[in-house]
Amino acid sequence: MAIMDNDGNRILAKYYDSTTFPTSKEQRAFEKNLFNKTHRANAEIIMLDGLTCVYKSNVDLFFYVMGSSQENEVRFDCI
Repeated sequence: MAIMDNDGNRILAKYYDSTTFPTSKEQRAFEKNLFNKTHRANAEIIMLDGLTCVYKSNVDLFFYVMGSSQENEVRFDCI
């Protein structure tokens, strides 16, 4: 899960799987890539780096829920 501002800066992030992005540097790189791909898109779901990412924007915040590509994206949308 991640919450970013409208400039792509991390406000809050929680990674439950420490093997996917083990370091903070890798997490930040993934978040930057994710924000660059989604901040102007109209879709709410993206596949990135083997993960399903569901996102919503609200005024100046972006809310992301990421999970395995094997999971149902509707399930992530309910979180």
